[in-house]
Amino acid sequence: MIRFGLGTGLRWGEMARAKASDVEGGVLVVHQTKSWKVRRVPIASDLVRSRVGLLMPTRDATGFARRARRLSGVKRFHPHMLRHTMACRWLERGGSLPALQQILGHASIETTQRYARLTDAAVQAEAQRVPERA
Repeated sequence: MIRFGLGTGLRWGEMARAKASDVEGGVLVVHQTKSWKVRRVPIASDLVRSRVGLLMPTRDATGFARRARRLSGVKRFHPHMLRHTMACRWLERGGSLPALQQILGHASIETTQRYARLTDAAVQAEAQRVPERA
């Protein structure tokens, strides 16, 4: 379930409703979204391989969060953190902000930018990649 959240950036309710039949050619079609607009999210084949029906075994966000906290030792875990982590990783791997906006389903790029917190290491790597001015 954590891999599914990290791999798609979906909200909990979107993850809980996702079905294997919603996957078309490496894209998960999310029909019931917060904005009620259909969204297409790239999805790795290993997240849907040999699945039938719902892609997640539970709809209980509270129970899932409690279990994740207990097993991981992360005391303040919440399922929405998976969405933020996915967004940060997307940008750190060189993904564009407009593409991330579309994946997350944000109407405003400003909303997407709130998810874009890079690690110090990612900022340092970017600084080394960009040439200095003469």
